[in-house]
Amino acid sequence: MNAWGKYKDDWKIDEKEEKLFDEIYNGIKLFQIVFPEFWQNALKNKNSFFKYIFVEAEKHVKLLGRGEEYLTDERCKEWWHRHCGFCWKTITTDMREECYCSENGSYWICAGCFNDFKDRFEWKAKKIQDIPAIGFPLAKLSIGGKIL
Repeated sequence: MNAWGKYKDDWKIDEKEEKLFDEIYNGIKLFQIVFPEFWQNALKNKNSFFKYIFVEAEKHVKLLGRGEEYLTDERCKEWWHRHCGFCWKTITTDMREECYCSENGSYWICAGCFNDFKDRFEWKAKKIQDIPAIGFPLAKLSIGGKIL
C-alpha cells in the first residue's frame, strides 16, 4: 500500500500528480459554503460574494461586448461557476448542496470529494456567511486571445 492508501486507484488522483495534490491540498483550511442559501444571503445583503459575482459578470459582458441584461441583481450569477479540483464537478450558486473553497478562493471542492478526501488531506472546514472582502481571484477570461 502506498501513501495514498485506499485512494491509490481513485480516478480523481492521477499518480503522476500525487506530489502536486499533496502540496496544494494537504492541511489547507477550507470554507464551507451551502448553496443556494449562501447566494440568497449575498443577493439580499449585497455582500462581498455578491460584489465578487457581479464583477465577474461585468468582465464577461465587457469581453463579449454584449449581455448587459446579465448585470441585474439576480441574473449576474449566471456567469459564475467553479469546478471541483478533483472530479471537475461544476459548482454554481443554484446547487442544492454544500461545497468548499480554500480560504484564498483558489481551490474549490465538491461535497463528495470533500468527504472522500477530508481524512487523507486533514481538512478542517469553517462554515461562512460571506467571503473575505479581498483576496478571492476572479476568473481569467479570454476570447480570441483577448484576456481580461
